Amino acid sequence: MSNLPVPANAGEQLALAVFEETVNREGPKATLARSRTDITYRKSNVLIDVGELSLTARKGLNVMHFLASQAPAEVQRFDVEVGLFKFLMNYESRNHQHLEKALREAQKSSIRIERYRAGGTAPDWISVPLVGAVGVAGGRVYFDFHPAIRKLHLDPNSYTYLSLRTTCVFTSIYAHGLYEHLKAIAYKGSPTEWLPVEEVKRWLGVAETKWLAEFKTFRKEALQKAVDQLCEVSDLHVDYETRAMPGSKKIASIRFVFRPQSGALAASMEHALELRSLYETLVAEFGLGHADIERVTQAGGGVSTERIKAAIEFVRHRMATQTKKVSAPGRLLVKAIEEGWSIPTAEVEADAAAPRSAAALPAPVRPRRAVGATPRAPEPHVEQMQDALKREYESEGERGFALYLAASEGQRAELRSSFVRTLLFRAVRAQLQREKGPVTDAELQSTPRLRHAFGQHVLKAAGKAARSSTQRGAGQAVLFSGGAGG
Repeated sequence: MSNLPVPANAGEQLALAVFEETVNREGPKATLARSRTDITYRKSNVLIDVGELSLTARKGLNVMHFLASQAPAEVQRFDVEVGLFKFLMNYESRNHQHLEKALREAQKSSIRIERYRAGGTAPDWISVPLVGAVGVAGGRVYFDFHPAIRKLHLDPNSYTYLSLRTTCVFTSIYAHGLYEHLKAIAYKGSPTEWLPVEEVKRWLGVAETKWLAEFKTFRKEALQKAVDQLCEVSDLHVDYETRAMPGSKKIASIRFVFRPQSGALAASMEHALELRSLYETLVAEFGLGHADIERVTQAGGGVSTERIKAAIEFVRHRMATQTKKVSAPGRLLVKAIEEGWSIPTAEVEADAAAPRSAAALPAPVRPRRAVGATPRAPEPHVEQMQDALKREYESEGERGFALYLAASEGQRAELRSSFVRTLLFRAVRAQLQREKGPVTDAELQSTPRLRHAFGQHVLKAAGKAARSSTQRGAGQAVLFSGGAGG
């Protein structure tokens, strides 16, 4: 078993990138639920069926399974910065005793793994703990796995792709269990087969819970709450049907009817991406400044995204069809948003009917994408999300570093000092396996990963300085409100 620090794998790199972006945007209380990027991973169906564990223990296990899922087969021991671990769990509490209790609870639980031999009448089996040694020391979470569990991470017989961002937001242990089990059999289609009530109770982790033994109580206190939360936040809309025993009113079996949906969580992420795309279009394509954007979007108590999109298409249409060049498309766009202009239907029909030579036809109007933006696939692979985040981070990081270089020596020292106290620095330091100590100019120049993270910190400080410029002296606020950063 390797005792060396685990090199950053693709999954860990993605987690750190999502962590950095969210912490910079949301501050120290950032969690995965507030991120703009999902994290998916492959989970063995054997590891889904874990029995009666608390919700916090399940979430902690999911984080550990995710972090281990892309590490080399020979690696069995892992460690991660506690802030990143809590971020991925959506754990906002400072009560580390509760976290310790949950991790030790997971350690005490075990699973039974079976293997059938050719010609055998009974399976060979082994019972192994879900996680081996667990500990928190020096601001890091340490854990390891039995080789049989590592095999399930890397080469499962059957598995399910799960969203860490979805499972981390469940507040009901019943919803968590039902969601993972339904995702595991979703490939069979809807509705499910008729399932014994006791099997569904096992899915929800209440097979041995005596106060839920009566079906009426189980349905009200566990099953319905699980279904309601799945419909509210997950990517599945779920309903269920019941069937009584023949000649009896006693409910004996349940089947689930489900379909994909854009739940509240997915919708919020899509909305955030849409707003960012619109913002990049306004800035990069039409050259609007922050004051212009704030003025037009706040006019009349707020402007809808549909109105902004219609105005953008109006200006693009004018630029493509008018013989006279539109000299100031940005100013025309502001006017179009304020007045609520859109492309007249009659004008579109007239353009389509008018006979025009091939030479006179305008080039096809294609939506222009902001520099550095990438198209968003419905379900991007980890590598695609990583590349998009990397490009955006490098660009923003370099912009922030340019601000830093334009600052006075005193301001630069203050920025370096404040950076080493942030969660962001601790996460990057862990990935780089860097010793504790102050950050120097030379190190920032020679270490792109650290420089980009530092640049994000500088941009955040710049925003704070600009907002409080009226209450400060000229110094830092004047620097950050100038054009050094482009």
